Parts: sequence; C-alpha cells; structure tokens
Amino acid sequence: MKKTSVLILSSLIMLLSSSPSFGQEQTVEGAPTDTAAWALSRYVTNLKYEDLPANVVAKAKERILDSLGTAYGAYNAPSMVALRKVIAEEGGTPESTIIGSGQKTSAINATMVNGAMIRYLDFSDTYWSKIGFMHPSNEISTALAVAERQHASGKDLILATVLGYEIQSRLADTFAWGKFEQHSGAGFTAPIVAGKLIGITAEQMANAIGIGASHNFALAGDYGVGYTSNMKAFAYAAGSGSGVLAALMAQQGFTGPVTIIETFNKSFMGDVSLAPLVNPDPRGFLILQAETKPYEAFHVSHSAIAGVIQLTKEHSIQPGQIEKILIRGLPSRQTSEARRDLRIPATHEDADHNLPYLLAAGIVDGAVGPDQLALAQWKDPEFQQLMAKMWFQGDAEMTKGFPEQWECDVTFTMKDGTVYTQHIDLPKGQPGNPMTEQEIEAKFSNMALKLMPQSQVDQIIKTVNNLENLNDVSVLTKLLAAQKTRTPN
Repeated sequence: MKKTSVLILSSLIMLLSSSPSFGQEQTVEGAPTDTAAWALSRYVTNLKYEDLPANVVAKAKERILDSLGTAYGAYNAPSMVALRKVIAEEGGTPESTIIGSGQKTSAINATMVNGAMIRYLDFSDTYWSKIGFMHPSNEISTALAVAERQHASGKDLILATVLGYEIQSRLADTFAWGKFEQHSGAGFTAPIVAGKLIGITAEQMANAIGIGASHNFALAGDYGVGYTSNMKAFAYAAGSGSGVLAALMAQQGFTGPVTIIETFNKSFMGDVSLAPLVNPDPRGFLILQAETKPYEAFHVSHSAIAGVIQLTKEHSIQPGQIEKILIRGLPSRQTSEARRDLRIPATHEDADHNLPYLLAAGIVDGAVGPDQLALAQWKDPEFQQLMAKMWFQGDAEMTKGFPEQWECDVTFTMKDGTVYTQHIDLPKGQPGNPMTEQEIEAKFSNMALKLMPQSQVDQIIKTVNNLENLNDVSVLTKLLAAQKTRTPN
C-alpha cells in the first residue's frame, strides 16, 4: 500500500514539474492576428492617397459635396433642430464643426449631428449588391469631423472617404443583416475611418474595430413599423460617433475583441464567407459603384419616378386626365398580382418612403426633392385621389437583373381610353447612368441656397473641387456655417 502511494506521489510530482505553471511563469497566448478585423486593419493602414486613381479621387469629391448638400437640406427639420439643441447644451471640446450652425463641438458629437443631417432626407447615396445595401455617405460625417480635429489635409479626407465607402460596400456584399438593420455597419466602419485619420497602428485598428463592432448593433425595425421614426436618420450616426470613440480608445491601448466579425457571422449571419469583406473587389474601389440620388426618395422607387416624370412631360399630362397608373417591376414588389398601397404619409420621413406619394409628386411637380416634400401635399384631398389611382405589380423577369439594372414599366391609362407606357432600364444616378458634375453641383446649390448666398455656395463648391490641394480641412469647414437660418414652423 505504501509502495503504491509513493508511486502515485512520484507520478504527480513529475506531471506538475512538466507543466509551465510549476516552477516557471506560464505563457499566455495573446489575441489572434489572423481574423477579419486584422485583415481589414492591414488593408486600411497600408492604403495611401497615392494608391487612388484619378476617377476615384474625383468621385470622392462629388460624394462629399453631395453629402454637404443633403445636410443643408435637412438643417431645419424639427428632429435635426432638436438634435443640435441637445448637443449644444452638452457642449464638448470645440474641435469639429457642425454643418450649418458653424458651432464647434467634439469630433464624436459633430460626427453624430452631421451624420444625422446627411441621412435625414433620404437624398444621400446608396450602394446595392445582390445580398444587401448600405448608405456609405453616412461615413462622410466621421471623415469630416475627425479630419478637422486632426488638422488633416484634403488628401487625408479624400482617402478616409474612400475607405468609408469601401468598407461599407464590402459589408453589403457580405451580410444580409436579417434581424439587424444595416445601420449596424457603423460599428465596423467608423473606427476604420476615424482610426485612419488619427494615425493608429494596425494592431490598434483591429482593436478599434472590435470595440466599435461589439456594441453598435441596430435592431431591424428601428425605422418603426407602419410609420417612420426619427431614428431612421440617427441610428447610423450614433454608431459612427461611438466608432470615433472606439478609435480614440484603441489609440490609448484599450483592447477590443478582434474576433468580433467571426463571432457575429457565426451567431447571426449563417457563417457566410468573409472573402468579400476582407478582399478588394476586382472591379476596383467600390465608391465608383454607389448611386447618387436625383430624387429624394427611397432607392428602389427611382425607376418609377423617372418613368412618371418622363410620361407627364412628354405628353403634357394633367393629373385630372388620368384614370389609372400601373407600375410593373421594382425589386420591392415581389407579387405579380396588381395591388394598391392606400397608406397616407403622416410625416416627412413617411413621405420619402411612400411610393404613391412620391409618384404623385413627380406627376404634379415634375420633380421629387426637398421642395416637393416640404409642401406636405399628403394633406391635400386631390393629391390623395391621385395617389389612389396607382397600382403596383411585381415582375420576376424584369427584376432579375437588379442591382445592375432597375427595369420598370410605367403605364398611364387616361380617362379617354388613351394608354401611354414608358420603360426605364436604369434611372439617373446609377453607376451605369451617373449624374454629371454639373447635376451634382445643381443639387447641392438648390439646398444650400436656402441657407446662404450664392457667393458662399460657389466658394464651397470651388473648395471641394480643389480639396486635394488643401493643407488643412478647416479651410473647408470654416465655410460651412449657414447665413440664413430660420426656426421651423
């Protein structure tokens, strides 16, 4: 018995002595470096302005000007006034400018406010893939605020803007968000945009992605069900502000879960391939693949809007002459049965997502923008009667080419029996049918002129067009204060 006890004790001592914790300090493995966050951080930290082709630089400047315009267009919206009031009362280190007010606050606060104004009108651009979509101009607020904080150059701002579009677009190529809203992309993207401008290392960048992505998931339904809440504009912006904080924390050595993308993928996304997220697209920089909106309306409405405007103008049609309007196609219409949508908008946010209202505005005014939606014509009984004449029908054959094609047929049946039809293959603003530089400048001017004189509008356009030659982005941000602000009714 004693011999057995001695043998057991001897074996135990040998086992313990062979363990790193016996007689020596145990080696603890660090965080892995073969994750998606690390792959993105290496790509981002290595990318330089000199790597950008001329057409990518030009497109980034167009996107920045377009986004400044949509922010001006939203400036007097009650929810945006309320948001600025909250931020003004909270204060913050005066390092970044709020578009329109000219007030300076922290880069985090400015990112949130400017981001909400850029997104509010549903006039900002969209990137579509066969899997999902994103609104990549959301990250221009991050780039502008942090670039000003860092006294970065215009080239730095352009590069950060390109990266914001690149990562958001790759997210759309990878994830169908499912139970989450695409606003969740802020947690992945804003730390990258902010971190690039701050100048953090690849390791810090991977940690920043982990910090930002671990707590910025927006639930599906943040718009509201059956109506549209103010969170439509603010959900992504809030995540972007948190993403700036994530980059600043990582810069100070705070660590995050660099495995967060894999965890999110396995837990919620069905463990899809992450190759589209971590690898560059063979088409080149994805900023070239985003649409620019000529209409203030949700993305898949644009073919139908273009069709009704063309028919109305070509045949000099008056609303009272129309008996019935049939829209066939549109990716959002899945059933081949012709149906009506009899919902009446209650707010501006409702209106820019209400297809009958948008089409009625196109017929009556020949345009769909902030000027039309500001009229709140959903309250007009005659306008409601025009909306009620619209029918919508899906067509699998017409929509199979989406998002490369946006086919749609618009048919007017007149009270005298005449039938007019207009086919749209690809509406204006899509990568295959882009808005011109002059059209983008006109869109910007239309919104900015409500807040400032022509001379200031011209100076902003000139400065953005010359952005790569600015040594300090503050040259641009100093021009952004509005001169003709008003209190909304």
